[in-house]
Amino acid sequence: MPAYKVMIFIDFWNFSLPLEKIIMPDGKNFLINWFKVPETLMNSLKAIEGLSGSDFQYQHCHVVGSYGPNDSKLRPWVKSTLSRVPGLKTWFLPRRKLESGPICTGPSHHEISTCPSCGSPMLGYKEKGVDTAIVTLMVQNAWEGLYDLGILASSDKDFVPVIEYLDRKGIKCVQAGFKGSGYELGQKSWASIDIMSVCEQFRRKHIS
Repeated sequence: MPAYKVMIFIDFWNFSLPLEKIIMPDGKNFLINWFKVPETLMNSLKAIEGLSGSDFQYQHCHVVGSYGPNDSKLRPWVKSTLSRVPGLKTWFLPRRKLESGPICTGPSHHEISTCPSCGSPMLGYKEKGVDTAIVTLMVQNAWEGLYDLGILASSDKDFVPVIEYLDRKGIKCVQAGFKGSGYELGQKSWASIDIMSVCEQFRRKHIS
């Protein structure tokens, strides 16, 4: 069986938010032990039909996300903790403030700058550039021959084109996602990993 050079690409918020919403039996939220995430995803490859018996060489894990004005604790945590995970590289981009509000569907197509219910401003912050950064990393590293099997932890269908492109170039892509979401991406990927079936392996225990 061939030995695969494996690289992991994680869409930070797409991966972490669904997990953080899980309520454990003790009533507390699920906590992620990021030091165990790459190892868990690598081990999950062994259970995929067509890969069992293969050797896997872990290259890097790229985590790409964004931060806004309310994420004051995120950037220090990324530098002090997330960046310490062996083989993990972080890429976090600032969110951009929206310059206009949503447009109504009426005949006049008015811009809605304030919420009609509470009067709060609709000009929030939007994630910008995360998908592009992940696509760039996937293509660039494949072009340089640094991996031939990629794990993409995301349910975003915007990644379908890059998955299809890499497949034509002989690069296998395995989606790590959640059941009930990311159907299009999972369908186009070479195989899939159900995050919920393996998340206990990277759950961080609450300190009493």
